[in-house]
Amino acid sequence: MENKKMLQDETMANVSGGFIFADSKGQFCIIDETGNVLELFQSMDEALAYCEQNGISNQQISWEQVVKLREAASKKRHEDDPYYPPNINPLIPPYHK
Repeated sequence: MENKKMLQDETMANVSGGFIFADSKGQFCIIDETGNVLELFQSMDEALAYCEQNGISNQQISWEQVVKLREAASKKRHEDDPYYPPNINPLIPPYHK
């Protein structure tokens, strides 16, 4: 590879997806792929610098997109949980023969 550096394993571990969301209080939230807030900043410049330093995407998203990320993550969690059928109390595991 010409003039390209390979990323070290520890650097690769820090590279992740993410988004920037400007909330109604004027804060800039770094959002992960499940819709959780990772960090809060008072300016877009600070948020962009954080993204660059941590290998996070600086794509901006809307509140509706944050909600969709959270709904998709919730659905995925429930699909992966064998004890979460919607019509059964999740505190009581279903009977298995």
